[in-house]
Amino acid sequence: MRSQCAVILAAGRGLRLRSMLVDEPKGFIEFGRHTLIERSIQQLQHAGIEDILIVTGYQSSRYEELVQKIAGVRIVENRYYESTGSLSSLALALPLVNSPFLLLESDLAYESRALTALVSDTSPSAVLVSGFTEHGDEVFVDGACSRLRLMSKDTSRLRAIVGEFVGISLVGTDAKSAIAEYAADALCEDPRLDYEEAFNAIAASHEISLCKVDDLLWTEIDDPQHLAIARDSVLPRLLEREARPGTQY
Repeated sequence: MRSQCAVILAAGRGLRLRSMLVDEPKGFIEFGRHTLIERSIQQLQHAGIEDILIVTGYQSSRYEELVQKIAGVRIVENRYYESTGSLSSLALALPLVNSPFLLLESDLAYESRALTALVSDTSPSAVLVSGFTEHGDEVFVDGACSRLRLMSKDTSRLRAIVGEFVGISLVGTDAKSAIAEYAADALCEDPRLDYEEAFNAIAASHEISLCKVDDLLWTEIDDPQHLAIARDSVLPRLLEREARPGTQY
């Protein structure tokens, strides 16, 4: 296994879910018997990831309490989360992890094979791509010859949409250096940039493959509609798949 590190981006406030979360970060959304962040940590550790770094921001103390109970998990705080985007959080993490590493968002519910697909991918770097979920607010992936060209919610920017970006990636050594270099300049111009723009910026000069799992069961939870889909549709199907004897999910 090449990757033994993971970075989870968890600094945001989750404004569209404020009425349902009260004072909790999005990673603490209850999903079945666990919160999203607890489930993700368990899945990463089951996949053999020994070092997990969570980039916190809003209600960082909740993550501080959590990591005290779990070996192999640490945090770094983005103190400027209110005025910065996810690229700033990623830039904070880059010097603190070895590459290759897995990069995840904290508001995801997904099958464990999302991780095993990337861990076993032989490409230098890769983004995980699913079929079309139609859950809303999707980030679509434009690619050619199994290589990333562009990611965007704006389909007018894309030429050949091949699926949806899941929010989980494998970042290799060269891509890590290129992202750090891009962030150093780009964040001076716009500190609110999301990390997907770094992938877009380096895609032409660095190989970022498309790791495609068409029938992957997953959802992002950004708003009340996503939360309803997660609990009413995705969770029952995940539990059903996980209960199948001998099946790795």
